Amino acid sequence: MTFLVDTHIFIDLLQGNEKRFSKEAKNIFQHASNQFWVSAVCLWEISIKYALGKLELSKPPDAWLLDTIQKIGWQTLSIGPLHALAVSSLPFYHRDPFDRLLVAQAKTEDLPVVTRDGIFKKYGVKAVW
Repeated sequence: MTFLVDTHIFIDLLQGNEKRFSKEAKNIFQHASNQFWVSAVCLWEISIKYALGKLELSKPPDAWLLDTIQKIGWQTLSIGPLHALAVSSLPFYHRDPFDRLLVAQAKTEDLPVVTRDGIFKKYGVKAVW
C-alpha cells in the first residue's frame, strides 16, 4: 500500500522518535511492501520551521533531506496545479495552509495519510494512526 506522510510524522522519523507512534503507525512503517511519499509541502514546512528556529536539525535541510528520502527508498510528491486548485474547494476545518495542501494532495491522488491529526478525516481523507 502507498501512504502520504504528514510532516510531523516525517520529522519524528528523522529524529528517531518512533516510540511516539501508535501501534498501527509502527506496523505500517515496518512492512517492507508499503511505499511512502513525502510531499514537497513537508519539505517546505520543514524548511520554514528550520529557518525560523522552530525546528532544530543537525544541518540545514537543503544539505541532506532529499538524499535521506532517496536513501530510505521513499518518493517525493511535487505540488501540482490540481493540488493547488483543490484547496479552494476544501471547507475550513483546518486553518494550517500546509495541512490544507496535504489534504488536497491526498484527495487528488487518493492516498491515505499517516498522521496524528484527526481533522484530516473530516475531509474524507483516510487518516491512519
